[in-house]
Amino acid sequence: MISGKIVYPNGLGREHPFINEKNTSACSDGSYGDNCTNKCSENCFQMTMCNKISGTCGKCKDGWDSDFCNESKFEFKKKYLQNSM
Repeated sequence: MISGKIVYPNGLGREHPFINEKNTSACSDGSYGDNCTNKCSENCFQMTMCNKISGTCGKCKDGWDSDFCNESKFEFKKKYLQNSM
């Protein structure tokens, strides 16, 4: 899973908070990706929980599931059960 931090390959292992390298500022809540042009799912429990790099949600609103909260819980469980058989 993406951690939300960039690890610089300088051998020191120092981690730095993610900044959008193209416009040098962090994405605002509800947006993510290069230049912060992608919108997080409206099914994220809170937009502050949306990962500013990948767009994944830390928690979904009731009735929604998956990393991006874009599948209903019924569809998600059905797909999971089919793949586990």
